[in-house]
Amino acid sequence: MGVYLALFLIIIMTYPVIKYNKNLYLIINSICIFIVMALRNSSVGADTIPYKNFFESTNLQNLPSNFINWLAPLHSQRFETGFMLYNKILYSISSNFQCELIITSLLIITCYVFFLVRLEINYFWGFLTYLSLGFFANSMNLMRQSIAWALLLVAFVYCIEKKPVKFLLFVMLAAGMHVTAWLFLVVYPLSFMNINIKNVSLILGSSFIITFIFEKLYGFVSNYSTEANSFSEDIISNQLNGGVNLAINILLFTLIFLIGGNICLDKTLRLNDKTKRIVKTSLYMLISAIAVSIVSFKFSQLYRIAIYFATGEIILIPFIIENIRNYRLKRIISGIVTIGLVTYFIVIQVFRPEWSNIVPYHWFNY
Repeated sequence: MGVYLALFLIIIMTYPVIKYNKNLYLIINSICIFIVMALRNSSVGADTIPYKNFFESTNLQNLPSNFINWLAPLHSQRFETGFMLYNKILYSISSNFQCELIITSLLIITCYVFFLVRLEINYFWGFLTYLSLGFFANSMNLMRQSIAWALLLVAFVYCIEKKPVKFLLFVMLAAGMHVTAWLFLVVYPLSFMNINIKNVSLILGSSFIITFIFEKLYGFVSNYSTEANSFSEDIISNQLNGGVNLAINILLFTLIFLIGGNICLDKTLRLNDKTKRIVKTSLYMLISAIAVSIVSFKFSQLYRIAIYFATGEIILIPFIIENIRNYRLKRIISGIVTIGLVTYFIVIQVFRPEWSNIVPYHWFNY
């Protein structure tokens, strides 16, 4: 736990650097986070060992000849073709699994820094939310999905900049790492929609309908996906696993959405067109995260998909704080939120370490 607390301490203690050199602050903290991610032992992260085993046998894996399998892993294919190719390339560079951890960590951090810089997100809140709200823990655990999430951060930037070809390209790359990334395509049309009760109700209503017919939908998918079929028994026997986590996150998403939406709709607040588009799209992403979380009560593994849309938290938390007009109140709330985020991370790692298994932390073996 100490190494993670050190990261929080560095983020907070170097905060004054922002006033003099924002880029220096960005470099210091991104390098520190990268080091912890890249130089971890393979025992850190619940899914890291299985990925290590796959990496070490990657030279025995054959890439599919069927074009459809390059879009989604179907039938007996366990992993996405893009991820298989990624492993083959890295294995050709070095057969040491630490190489994959280093390159993957570099890829995730690079995409995240690109996201922060291009969208002009406050670096302090950007790093603090990344560490606190599960994104960092997932990056140390869910390799395929974390790479997909990182690539979708870049896709989101191009969505905001109205560059559909680049947006589609990065969604395709992300889907090559984890097929569920195709769901992020919905963000582009949502970015053109206004925030209103009708649209929000439509998204949430759809989630309840999907929840009602979930077993039939999942059964259909299982006929074509080995991975989906492997979880079929869990749906029947363990539907409410992780219910506390789902409830907490739904509450958090809802709270941020309501506060952020209220500020966004404030006509006295003068926002430029880019900021309006960023905030509006982020609000829709949180609604989508809530919708996915609702369906996840049927099967908790589905909550991993919500990480793509939960990115809205990273944008909206700084937006909310920066638009508090009373300076003294702003400082008080900033302190409360900082303490709350750090406390949230500590509580999760102390009482629910099995959610990611990143505690205890071990450095790689020399």
